[in-house]
Amino acid sequence: MEPLEPDELQRPLLAAVAPYIHRDVLDRQAAREDRPCQQQQVLNAAEGAKLKRLVKLDVLTKVDAGSFTRKQ
Repeated sequence: MEPLEPDELQRPLLAAVAPYIHRDVLDRQAAREDRPCQQQQVLNAAEGAKLKRLVKLDVLTKVDAGSFTRKQ
């Protein structure tokens, strides 16, 4: 007997539970869980821009990838 691929195993399972899944509720929950991730990406980008600006103003020195130290 040959083992089944993951998608071959998942298909019958999804078909069995499909009548019990409220797609609109699931979609709303997925969007709600994705929102904090997107917000964190925006915050990370803003923080990176702020650090780059402080390096440019000669307040910080970039020591390593992702590491900064205050100029003395």
